[in-house]
Amino acid sequence: MYDERLSKAIARIDAEREAVRTERAAFEEFAEELRALEVPVRRTDVAGAPTLVESTPDTELLQSVRRAYRSTVMAVPEYDEQYGESLRENMAAELDEDVAVAVVDGARFTRPLKSVLLQQIRVAVETRTDLLDALRRERAAIRDASELLERGEDRLEPLTAGGLTSRPFDELVTIERQLRREIDRCEQLLDDRQRDIHRQRWQFPRGDTQLLQEYLYREFDTTYPVVTTALDRIDQLSDNHSTVVRAISRSS
Repeated sequence: MYDERLSKAIARIDAEREAVRTERAAFEEFAEELRALEVPVRRTDVAGAPTLVESTPDTELLQSVRRAYRSTVMAVPEYDEQYGESLRENMAAELDEDVAVAVVDGARFTRPLKSVLLQQIRVAVETRTDLLDALRRERAAIRDASELLERGEDRLEPLTAGGLTSRPFDELVTIERQLRREIDRCEQLLDDRQRDIHRQRWQFPRGDTQLLQEYLYREFDTTYPVVTTALDRIDQLSDNHSTVVRAISRSS
């Protein structure tokens, strides 16, 4: 790995992918437990215009729903460190505010509520699947950038005017061309990366919309490790290029 920033970015992506997979599996498990709950058929469930909250003394099924949610979604590793929310807060953020009210404060578990819950769970699962695809693409982009930068590392050794005085003119011209070609490659990487970053904003599981990189690397010294690394590389190469150009001018 060429740069420590890129190595840290890969590690951060891998950790996020594992966390997202775990959360997705927890929602899938919650859905399975929810499907297993038998909801009695009542007249209001079939012929009326049911609401999410209905008042009857039967709360046993709702208690089962709450237990299932706590034992799946709220039981993922590091839940307290990452969220630290109550059941109502977490369910409202992950699924829906009305659903949270119905589950926490409702009097009974109805078929309409079960249907809405399963629908919202499906959205939560699909959003995390989409996020995993985005993380896979981001990881591949970081790896590609790293490999490209590694191929030009031999051009980074600082050059001095004194160290170039004994070089033949043709060799200096060759070095200048190599440096120019490497700068062009880095500038192309920079352009491609900036275009990819701003191509779309990402919809995260809890409804937040922001750039994926701002979310992933928010605790890094730079939010855009590839861009920063490419700029650093261009600066180093440009310094060497200027030194070689001056040497060519003196020898011509």
